[in-house]
Amino acid sequence: MKRYLKYTLLALVAVVTLCLGGCKQRTEQPKEKEEKFKIVSVDKVTGSFTEGWNLTLTITNNTAFNIRFAEGSAMMKNGGSKCANVALNGEVTLPRRATTQVIVPLKVTIAKSLAALSVLSKLNRGDYSGLTLDYNIVAVVAGSKHKFEGKDEPLEQLAKQFNQGSKK
Repeated sequence: MKRYLKYTLLALVAVVTLCLGGCKQRTEQPKEKEEKFKIVSVDKVTGSFTEGWNLTLTITNNTAFNIRFAEGSAMMKNGGSKCANVALNGEVTLPRRATTQVIVPLKVTIAKSLAALSVLSKLNRGDYSGLTLDYNIVAVVAGSKHKFEGKDEPLEQLAKQFNQGSKK
């Protein structure tokens, strides 16, 4: 019985110590949160429909791990109508704790030529209204696969992240 009380008392002291430590952490000034992953800029786009496209981006990866994008695809829609498919045409690796320029190889397939021309015209004007993306991306981090999916995500929101919002 004494042994049981001794272990119960030790457990109680451990719990109180942990709780007090947690309270101390909560009362300290919060540090400014650093973004773990950020696309800094879209630098250039080169290529053709027959050979594929290369999208050059500057990306910050503040995580403790390299991030490898193994698969990815997206469907662009204009007013709900499918107009182009974009697929990752090779792997892309982002080194850990670094800001680097990466080349993202892409394969673009046009679903409807006139719809694609309409989208291109809108993009050239900086008008992202009505443009949405369905996407599916697989990232490998520390040997573990992570899947990211989105449906009917407004392109306007993505553009605002890069200060490229609608110019209408």
